[in-house]
Amino acid sequence: MMGPSENQYEEMRAHRIAANAERLRSRLQTPSSAAVQTAAAATQPAAPVRRPRLAFTEMELGTGPEIEAPFTLRSIGKCVTVWDLGCIHRAAWADRYWSSPGCLYHHAYPVGYRASKTVFGREYEMSIGLGEAGPVFKIRALSGPGQEFEGPTPTQPWTAVCLAHRTGQRISGPQYFGFSDALTQRAIAGLYDARELAAALKEGTARAEELCGEERAVREFVGLPGVGRGVATSLALTEALGGRRHTCLRSLRAWARQEGTGHAQQLEDWLRTSSELPGSTLRWPAWQLRIVPGLMRDIAGAHRS
Repeated sequence: MMGPSENQYEEMRAHRIAANAERLRSRLQTPSSAAVQTAAAATQPAAPVRRPRLAFTEMELGTGPEIEAPFTLRSIGKCVTVWDLGCIHRAAWADRYWSSPGCLYHHAYPVGYRASKTVFGREYEMSIGLGEAGPVFKIRALSGPGQEFEGPTPTQPWTAVCLAHRTGQRISGPQYFGFSDALTQRAIAGLYDARELAAALKEGTARAEELCGEERAVREFVGLPGVGRGVATSLALTEALGGRRHTCLRSLRAWARQEGTGHAQQLEDWLRTSSELPGSTLRWPAWQLRIVPGLMRDIAGAHRS
């Protein structure tokens, strides 16, 4: 399999620079004289201009010669090589296999993606695998003790690598995985179907056509006061509450409100201490003082033990 030629790479790079420069100029147009007078009269300083997120046009992302792995990314000092692009995940939790709003580009995370990078004097292999409710980003040292790190985002395992080496360095996980290079984005775009290409261009996500029971439960649980996606996912996946998963709020309420069972107390203990919940949630004072009591009133009602 062949990667991009020298000319293809340089043409893509020049086109990307020109297109992004034009978009940036259009967003930062000189204001009209009326707007300037209004701003001058204001007592508050103007808000800083946010750096726009880079976006592709359909011509840039959806056309052109197909790019196949392996290839080396020159924008990252020739130290990241993509060996396998993997495939787009289209089954349960498909919408979670897309990049977060903080990433430079909006794109899918292909399962089976594999790349390598040399840093801190070692070579590391990076990969993306299937998790229970989203992707798992893995890093394995190919030399030395053979350490392995993983997490739900590209940055989390690379942060663990930095901590292991005591570098005191802050890094970009998406960049180290190779996702901040336009060449990788063009290559991944070759895996998209029409719906996924539209999602990439419009900064959306492509969901599975039919949601699994746990996904439907998450959508319902996030409607509870103070419950975010992390807690809702833990509630949908746990089997600690009655030895089974509750795939709807009605099921959880019915279990918690059973008379003389102590289920309500089990639920409260789980909400306050379970290792299945995000650590940041358990450390949040409002969670313990306000959110949990409110959830207990909503779910267990008058049947609290």
